[in-house]
Amino acid sequence: MRIAIVEDDRGDAELRSCLKAWSSERGIALVPPPTLFFSGEALLEKFAPDQYDLIFLDVLMEGVNGMEAARRIRAQDSRCRLI
Repeated sequence: MRIAIVEDDRGDAELRSCLKAWSSERGIALVPPPTLFFSGEALLEKFAPDQYDLIFLDVLMEGVNGMEAARRIRAQDSRCRLI
């Protein structure tokens, strides 16, 4: 499962560690490990269709917020799950 996390608050970015522990406990491979982005712009700069299966988006961010990032992602990729 290919996962991205978009979170501008570095203190809240520990979701990555939680996902690694969760997947290890359940025997679900996260290959590659979840990718962490600290802004919507950083994600969109690297984003390509079919690159991720799941993206966790922080809604409240400076610049491109999670909702705007979701709209742009959805315009390119209808299969990726967005949370």
